[in-house]
Amino acid sequence: MKKTLSATTVATTSSPAAKRVNVVSSASRISVAAPSSTLTSKRAQDLELEYQRNLAEMTEQTMELKVQVDQVEKERDFYFDKLREIEVFVQEHLDGGGLGSDASATDVLDHIQAILYKTEDGFEIPDAVA
Repeated sequence: MKKTLSATTVATTSSPAAKRVNVVSSASRISVAAPSSTLTSKRAQDLELEYQRNLAEMTEQTMELKVQVDQVEKERDFYFDKLREIEVFVQEHLDGGGLGSDASATDVLDHIQAILYKTEDGFEIPDAVA
């Protein structure tokens, strides 16, 4: 907010605001900046910096969460594919076309276990959580 004073008013004023004067026009008008606008500007800068920091932090968190979601979806698909393969195997075995009619229960369980412990290319078994 700016106050406009005549040249004679500024000359007789001894306040600190009167020392900061800007000549607005040649019609002997002088503009004096109100001190509150400086504080408001500083507060706005502080809020802008805080906003930028929060935005950067939230953007980083969002990226981390997207990576986690991608990993969880990949893991979900990996285990779903295993279950689907076991389902197909069991269905074929029940229909008589699986390992053959003379397959023992041990053969069936060995095949299911092989499916369970099979890994994909690039899949790493995570370290044991202590």
